[in-house]
Amino acid sequence: MESVEKLFELLSSDPITTQIKAVTRVLIRGIIEDADRTKKEAEQVKAEYQRRLDRLDPDFGTFQNAMQGTMEEAVTRIHGAICTSVADALQDQLMAEPEQVGDTNAEAQNQIQESQAIGRQSREHIEKIEREVDRLGGEVQVSQRERDKALLQVKSL
Repeated sequence: MESVEKLFELLSSDPITTQIKAVTRVLIRGIIEDADRTKKEAEQVKAEYQRRLDRLDPDFGTFQNAMQGTMEEAVTRIHGAICTSVADALQDQLMAEPEQVGDTNAEAQNQIQESQAIGRQSREHIEKIEREVDRLGGEVQVSQRERDKALLQVKSL
């Protein structure tokens, strides 16, 4: 936001530019708020993922079902946040004065690009979680094999 404010200082102070500056500030604050909200939602999903992991039984099928539900929930929340952000940008553009449409369109494009970047980061986070799920699933299978092997040894005694 500081770099944007420095850029605004270079612009003239006529009424239209002042209005454009105000609209741009609002859009940037909205983007920042959306990013913060998306981050908080991702943290909530991560916490839910951890709670589900903590209470899973060793049955791998149950493990996979729980993780699939968590992943779908994360994707839905992130998609909703991005759609809301883009819809807000488009609504602001439609409500702008005709002289501001060009500048607002550029801002909307920037907001869409930032929303897409947030989406990519979210997908990366989900992929990281999926890799962790796969790793933990492998550990569960190894643990089950070790348990079965130990049971066979006990039975053979």
